[in-house]
Amino acid sequence: MLALSDGSTLLLIAFVLPLGLIFTALMVRMTNRHNLREERLKVLQKALEAPALDESTRRQVLEVLSLEERRAADFWGNLAVFFRCWVPRVSVAIGWILLVFCGGMWTVLRLTDNHRGDFSLVAFAMIGLVLVSLPMALREFDRRSTNQPA
Repeated sequence: MLALSDGSTLLLIAFVLPLGLIFTALMVRMTNRHNLREERLKVLQKALEAPALDESTRRQVLEVLSLEERRAADFWGNLAVFFRCWVPRVSVAIGWILLVFCGGMWTVLRLTDNHRGDFSLVAFAMIGLVLVSLPMALREFDRRSTNQPA
């Protein structure tokens, strides 16, 4: 049987579990949005098939349908915007938790003269520091690259 060391357990709890939860929440949200769009499109299609519709109402329904089609075509653009918005936030949150938790645990272990797990805690604290500072550094690089003439 595979036994997990202290560092592996922390890695599993700190990274794999939150990533799985984020992925599951994202898939549930996308499925719900898809089902709602599909239901709206069916209602609009039934409305278009009704013979009692006047021309202005039919035109409005067609405009809504074309708007829905454009939104569906722009799915990948919306997904990119979603990840561009949420990945830095999640990165900072996970990094902050790692930095504070591992740094605090390392401090407590040092104060009690217990040196077990020093390397793992310092390594995970450094990973937390990187995750906290990475979105800010990328934003700064992006800002500087747009300000300089090509």
